[in-house]
Amino acid sequence: MTTETLARPLTTELAPPGLLHRRMPALADLLAVPGFVQVGLSNGLAHAFGMRMQGIAVAWLVLEMTGSKLWLGVINGAPALSIVLFSLLGGVLADSRDARRVLVASRAALALTAFAAALLVTTGEVQLAHLMVYALLVVGLAAVDLPASRTLVHDMVGSARLLSASATQSVATNVINIAAPMAVGVLIGTAGASAAFWLLGAGYAIAGALILRARSAAVTRQPRHSSPLADVAAGLAYVRSTPAVAALVGLGFLVPVAGVYFAMVPVYAREVLNVGAGGLGVLVASFSVGSLASSGYLAASGRMRRRGLRLTLLGVLFGAGMMAFALSQSFLLSCGVSFALGVTAGFWQNVLSAMVQVVAAPEMRGRVVGVFTMGFQLIGLGWLIGGTLATAIGVEATVLAAGFAFAGLSVAVYACSPETRAID
Repeated sequence: MTTETLARPLTTELAPPGLLHRRMPALADLLAVPGFVQVGLSNGLAHAFGMRMQGIAVAWLVLEMTGSKLWLGVINGAPALSIVLFSLLGGVLADSRDARRVLVASRAALALTAFAAALLVTTGEVQLAHLMVYALLVVGLAAVDLPASRTLVHDMVGSARLLSASATQSVATNVINIAAPMAVGVLIGTAGASAAFWLLGAGYAIAGALILRARSAAVTRQPRHSSPLADVAAGLAYVRSTPAVAALVGLGFLVPVAGVYFAMVPVYAREVLNVGAGGLGVLVASFSVGSLASSGYLAASGRMRRRGLRLTLLGVLFGAGMMAFALSQSFLLSCGVSFALGVTAGFWQNVLSAMVQVVAAPEMRGRVVGVFTMGFQLIGLGWLIGGTLATAIGVEATVLAAGFAFAGLSVAVYACSPETRAID
């Protein structure tokens, strides 16, 4: 078992008087938690750079080097297979080690990896094999990072404020996602792909420095004497034997299906809409603006009723949005659909992430989050699936099929899981 000592002030001590507390008490309480601002900003940087910008930079470089949608899918998708191992390891570390130290180490390693890639691109020595190794390292390190980051936030704020905390972090992530993709587009267009990798390295380095400053967020845990393999097996058995956890974790594994959309956005920008790297940045930023809007709402309110039903409806809406994007031939319309997809995704991701951590037993939370975030990290499989299918059946048909699958599987999980239907 894991012994935890949490230095978390009571809510009554965290609520300073003032306009923010009167209008948005949930957000005011969070901002007063020692270390939360630093951790939230750090997670926002690391997750925005790791999940979005890294994919954009690599995707554009692969298209420049090969012009092949198949290679685009292989380079961004195949490394996702390493996530299975590293997500489980990350969950074990989150349950048995100081999460803050895990995050400092993982983000330092991510920064060094990005700087090494930037040097290769700058000197003109980069090859497809280098990009494959880079992607393998990045997705593996990010898989270790995610369970620790989410567990640390729960330790800091508790279950009652977790939805608001998750949404607040998403606000930070999406503010970065709004500016960063457009910056990457401009950088690639003016200074080449190497500039994007230098920016990635700097972002990861700043994220690590912010975690170092959040010293009051430390959690003391007594490491278990069982082997990591036994800990992994216990975590998997717990997920499998707990119906509510199994259903919610299963929904997380729909993210690779959504990944088909993200994989095809660069192709739409380059080949369908003909808007270039700058237009790609606007499309990605539109999604982030939408996600920012919904995350901001959740951060301020800190609650949502009938979460099981609404989670399913959000899944249906996201699938329908993917299908609408597939049929669009207008840049402005595509930006509007991307915004709507971001709104839906912001609600869906934050509600689902909070629900998973709340229903999990405390001693299993890190490992449950490790399995759950495996689905999110496997978004790279969407690049592999999307690139392969687009080569075989075309871009529009690929995104249409993925949208239909996301909506249909969301309904299927709800229909087959009484536990999900019972969640208020």
